[in-house]
Amino acid sequence: MSGSLRLALILLAVVFAGYFAIKITSAVVAWLLSLLVPIVAIAAIGGVAYVALNRKGLGGGRRRTLP
Repeated sequence: MSGSLRLALILLAVVFAGYFAIKITSAVVAWLLSLLVPIVAIAAIGGVAYVALNRKGLGGGRRRTLP
């Protein structure tokens, strides 16, 4: 096998491996985001409800009056 043919085959293999690596990585990231987005949305709604129902929630209700 000549050197140029071997180099061409190696480059072709690297291109295909890079393509599949990008596809697998993007699939994993999409899967993680599909899990995280609903959890964050529910947490945000719960946080807003907590603050609305509890005025002392998150340190917002501590007002000192002068004696």
